[in-house]
Parts: sequence; C-alpha cells; structure tokens
Amino acid sequence: MEEKVNINRECNEILLQNAEESKQQLGSTSEFKEHYEELKDDIVKAFIRDYDLMDNPEISLLKFSENIICQVTENELKLVLRINRSGYHTMEELENELIWITEIKKQTDINTATIYKGINDKVIQQFKSKAGITYTYSVQSFVKGISIKELKNENLYSQLENVGKIAAKLHKMEENNPHNKETFKRFAWDIEDTLSENARWGCYLKFPDMTSDDRIIFKKAADKIEARLKKYGRGIDRYGLIHADLHSENLLADDDKISLIDFDDCGFSWYLYDLAGAISQQSKNLKEMTAAYLKGYETIRSLSPEDKAEIETFILLRRLVRLGWLTSHSDNGIIEREGREYYEVTKEMVIMYLENN
Repeated sequence: MEEKVNINRECNEILLQNAEESKQQLGSTSEFKEHYEELKDDIVKAFIRDYDLMDNPEISLLKFSENIICQVTENELKLVLRINRSGYHTMEELENELIWITEIKKQTDINTATIYKGINDKVIQQFKSKAGITYTYSVQSFVKGISIKELKNENLYSQLENVGKIAAKLHKMEENNPHNKETFKRFAWDIEDTLSENARWGCYLKFPDMTSDDRIIFKKAADKIEARLKKYGRGIDRYGLIHADLHSENLLADDDKISLIDFDDCGFSWYLYDLAGAISQQSKNLKEMTAAYLKGYETIRSLSPEDKAEIETFILLRRLVRLGWLTSHSDNGIIEREGREYYEVTKEMVIMYLENN
C-alpha cells in the first residue's frame, strides 16, 4: 500500500510540474501551423534570395508535423523546403543533421535526400517574417515514394527486411567511424530523454486514460527498462548516432527501392532503438515485423544474444516514448483516432514485460 501511495504521489508531482510546460509547447506548435499561410510570401522571397535555383517558384504545403514541410517547384525541378520549429534544436544541431545526411550519401548506398547549400555555402538559412519572427530553414531534393504503412502483409514484411538493411548500414557506418558525442552536437535518446518527467516528447505517465493503478505498473515497467539498459551499457558495438525515428512515414517505397527521410530526431542512442522505432508504432503482427527487420539487418550486421535479449525492452521503451508524444499532441484529436487502442495494447505489453522480467 505504501508503494502505491508513493508512486501515485510521484506521478501526481510529474503531472503538475509538466502541465504548464506542455501546454505552452502545444500552443507554440499550433500557432506555427496556423501561421503557414501568412509565411508563404516570406518563404518564397527568402528562397529566391538564398538559393540560385528558381526564379518564380510555386510553393505548396506537403506536411505539417513538428516542422513545416513545403514543396517548391518550377518547371521540372521539385524540391523540399523545411521550416524548423523554434527551440527544438540549436543552429549547430540543425547543421550537424544535414552534415550527417551528406556523409550517409557519400559513404553508403542508402537512398535519401540530397542537401542543397545556399549561395552563402551554408546548409541552414534564416529569414524574418513580416511579424519580425526569425525562422531557420533548409532545402533538399524531393524523394519519391509512398509510406510503407500503405503496404500490406508480404509486401510490408519484404520492405521491413530492406529497412533492417538500411538500419544496419547506418549502424555499421557509425561503429566503424563513431561520432564524438561531445563535439558532434545532437541530442540523445537516453533514459532521461525518454522516460523521465522531462522526456523530450512528453511524459508517458500523463496519458489521459491512464488510471492510478495503471501508473503503478507502467512506472514499474519503466524502472525495469532503466535497470536493464544500465546493465546493457553503451559500448561502441551497441550505441552511437542513429536515425531514432524509423517509423513508417519516414520510409518511402518506390517499386523495389526504399528511401529514408526525416532525420529531424537523429541523435545518440542504442542501435536497437532504431529497430523499435521501425515496428513499435504498430499494434499487430509485431513478432512477424520484428523477424522481417532482423532478417534484413543481419545480412549486413550481426547481433549478439545479449542484443537480442533486449529487443522486448526497446520495443516497450519506444511505445512509452510514443505515449508521451501522443499526450503532447492531444489537441489534434490523435488520442481519439488511434491513441486509446495504442494505449491498451501497450498496457498488455507492460503486464507481459513485468511477468517476463
């Protein structure tokens, strides 16, 4: 009983401490989206000024998630322009993301975007809106394809093998020539960044449907994850710079080719976190999807028995991270559309994880 009271008290403190911060973050994100129409003219003027690529580009909104993603076209040339949300990355972190993408294109055969430099020879540009707000943006090639989430059954499993190969190539490249976490500035996806009250995407314990009893078992599972990952360690063979967001919308299939996009969340973490990112957004056929990913991965890079013993841990870790993300994006109706089913499946996985560990 005392344990239950203590955990509930801790959870309530987390809820109170993070409530105002999350509200402010949601507000700024929503306003960012609403300002797109007002920004269009400013974007076009900045693009023409900063890049000697088009004289009279047409601009359209491709996607709004965390950043504003636009398509700019003129005649046969089609490019993607990303306007970065403020406060998520420093300028150095933004530059390093694009530097890494360029390294990947040079050192591997992974299909991804080509990064364009402006006339000032920089990959990140800035512009000031009519309202006096300064934004950063970058330009890259348009990558053709459909999200692999549109694929079914055997086609999906076949492409997940390719996803495994892509991840293995990234990890092998990093293991052979690791980036220094102290000098190559990108954030990390460690315990503090994923499971703490200050988790980057939001605290999983704040999910709207989570009862007090559920918080107890979720917190116990998170504590076990933390203990196992501390024991697993951060050796060069298991930890480094990773994509960190290999979910289906960032993997585009075009015939038998698959391309990897959106490195916005790339950072330092365990290599198995990429596996979890590739499959844990789904709630069905996780065993088959994991097997397909591993089949492709191990044609490029082998995993040890110790690695494989932690696959369940990383899948659950990523699901808790996504619960935090769903919570921090609850203003767009995503909880009603998919969050509750995701939560119930995650709860079943939490119970099973506690039984197995």
